[in-house]
Amino acid sequence: MKYSKAICDKICELKATGNHTLEQICDKVKIATSTYHKWKKEQIEFSNALVVAEEMRLDSITQMARTGLAKLVAPEESEEIFEEWEFDEDGKDRLVKKRIVKKTANPNATAVIFTLTNGDSDNFKHTNHLDMTSKGKSIVDYSNTSTDDLKERAALLDKLESSEDKK
Repeated sequence: MKYSKAICDKICELKATGNHTLEQICDKVKIATSTYHKWKKEQIEFSNALVVAEEMRLDSITQMARTGLAKLVAPEESEEIFEEWEFDEDGKDRLVKKRIVKKTANPNATAVIFTLTNGDSDNFKHTNHLDMTSKGKSIVDYSNTSTDDLKERAALLDKLESSEDKK
């Protein structure tokens, strides 16, 4: 198939939704995936349009994730209806008993922890920080220290350690 702006627009429209794989997109516009890759490499207009469509796809997926997360962290209420029926003397159905049970599904704990960790990190920390090197003291940044200075400091530490070993 020959490249056209119309096909480019349709591919980008499908890609931007975030609902289709590359294979599905190519099937819908009736091209091979190899043709897609060839056009992407050879058609600058197509390549640029795909970049924009990819940004839109990522935005779309992010929005879907936010919507899904909102559903996972909110309790879900539902009703379950139980009915008992019997036939009366005329052979007609008659409701004998009806019971409505209200249910609440708890939020997904993992989704709640994720939301609090990433959305309110100042007030909710889901990690433990264990400092095994500095004994609670601030760590000195030696990235701008010269090699000679580092060697000198290392020699001083060696002297301190050897004097402590002698004690």
